[in-house]
Amino acid sequence: MKSLLLAVTYHTCYTSALIVPGVLTKQQQRSRRLFSQSHHRSDRIRVYIEDTDAFNVVFYANYFRYLEYALLQLSESTGPMLLYLDEARFKVPARLGDELEVTTITNDEHGYLHTISRLSDQAVVLTAKTRSTNLSEKEMLLKEANLVENSTIYFNDIDARTGSISLDACLRWFERARSNLIGGPDELASLLEAAQIAVVVCRVDGLSYHPASSTSVTTIQTSTRVNVKSKFVIFEQQVAIPDMDTLIAHATVTCLCSDVNTGKPVGVPGDLKDRLLYHHHETTT
Repeated sequence: MKSLLLAVTYHTCYTSALIVPGVLTKQQQRSRRLFSQSHHRSDRIRVYIEDTDAFNVVFYANYFRYLEYALLQLSESTGPMLLYLDEARFKVPARLGDELEVTTITNDEHGYLHTISRLSDQAVVLTAKTRSTNLSEKEMLLKEANLVENSTIYFNDIDARTGSISLDACLRWFERARSNLIGGPDELASLLEAAQIAVVVCRVDGLSYHPASSTSVTTIQTSTRVNVKSKFVIFEQQVAIPDMDTLIAHATVTCLCSDVNTGKPVGVPGDLKDRLLYHHHETTT
């Protein structure tokens, strides 16, 4: 992935796994067993301005770059390592200047458990599971969607290591589709300034990435289906090569509306809910 050339400082250390005696819950016992059967790796990352977004926090997809960096250090592979990600939970934001610790535990031959924490206060920023192989289940292309967007592929959408359409590009296309469903940059700015509400990613589940050659491909298609809850908006999203019915990436992304002053979740505004549920459109970018 092109964005692995990060302008950040990395420090790496390995430790041996130890089981601490005591009374543990079943979940803690399972975690300890996994820990004892695996290697524990720690990477430190400094947040630079290019890692942040308009809300002055680390852009959600950049955390996945940090995870892939850690995975690449565990392998001699030069190809994509993050092919499947699940149960990504965003706890608290990381900001410009923060120093983060990325902890990776080898779960099995192809599976990993990750935690990203702020070193300043030990707050957990993100937890996630990844695999360096895709699951075997056949994924189906979305037949019904609230928004279908066709986008031109540019040079910076290509993974320089493999010549494939990058995962980083797919996550950016996902983000743009969600923004356009909300109403575009103007509506996002209005929510932020007038209503003091930010729409932020809080979960990513079932993210699968199927590297596809960019040769002879000039356009991709992003399809998004929406489900609105009281405080959450759930986006099922796919990136595919339309003429070939080839799936490149798929994920379920959950967002919440957050009060920018308190950071607490708030209900999805009624006009936003209507716009999301009744938006059916196809665009070309």
